[in-house]
Amino acid sequence: MSTVWLDQLTDAALRAKIQGPDDTRGIGGYLGAYAEWRVAPCDKTARTNWFTALEDVTGWLWDVLMGPLTEALAACRT
Repeated sequence: MSTVWLDQLTDAALRAKIQGPDDTRGIGGYLGAYAEWRVAPCDKTARTNWFTALEDVTGWLWDVLMGPLTEALAACRT
């Protein structure tokens, strides 16, 4: 078994993706987009922004977490 270092998966980076940068007033990121959509679920812009934020967060999580883990697991099989 080997260690998989996830250097890009930091508390600060995850927090920025989920609630926006620390220097931004209010909640941004995924939670901000989701909150805007919840207030106006029929608003097409709010829905598009939420889906875009969701794609951004899940894509980033793949790059910094799941991708490296699956590569490490695949390397163990060979």
